[in-house]
Amino acid sequence: MFYECDELNCALARLGITCSNRNFEKGIASYENFKLSQKRYAVCWTGNRGHGLRATQDIEPHRFIIEYKGELIGQEECQQRMANMYQDTQAIL
Repeated sequence: MFYECDELNCALARLGITCSNRNFEKGIASYENFKLSQKRYAVCWTGNRGHGLRATQDIEPHRFIIEYKGELIGQEECQQRMANMYQDTQAIL
């Protein structure tokens, strides 16, 4: 998972310094990235983990791929859901 800074959670932003950890913000604003993102991935079925995305062509490191449009939850909620989801398995949390 990738975490991105914004004005509320970035120590640099609070000091008035421009932070470079804004790949999604920059990527969404870029039409070039939008066009590229349409061709670079495909939805696939992973079997035991549900649906996922896979790259359909090489992607350079640190390149914006696609905006996440799912539900945003905090770490506590994430841990609770993971514990509930995997309570009857041998998964390590």
